[in-house]
Amino acid sequence: MSRSFVALSLAVSCLALGGCKKEDPKTPEYWQSSLEGAKRPDDKVRVIESLRTSGNVNEQFLPFLHARLSSERRPEVKAAVARTLGDLHHPTSLEPLTAALDPGASDVPAQQVNKAVVGALGRIG
Repeated sequence: MSRSFVALSLAVSCLALGGCKKEDPKTPEYWQSSLEGAKRPDDKVRVIESLRTSGNVNEQFLPFLHARLSSERRPEVKAAVARTLGDLHHPTSLEPLTAALDPGASDVPAQQVNKAVVGALGRIG
């Protein structure tokens, strides 16, 4: 009886664990979920920088990054997104990056965003 109980418990455990979907870090959904889980701006920057250096960033990330660039309010996070877009060198990023520029920026954080955006635009060409 104990063997059948152990076997049943093991089978249920395998099914339960197999049913848990583990996200793939090569997908935008994984990084979006990680970014949404980060509460502080420093944590969000860390997630974006991890994405940037992960080697997983490719063209399928562009819609996610473009949307994040336009919706992000925190300048340090916006700058990290701009740097990531610059690393991709994709021409579709020109418009979102140009829209993110703030020519009237007077405070240092906004100027840092402009610097990151201009750097990204320069890398794209």
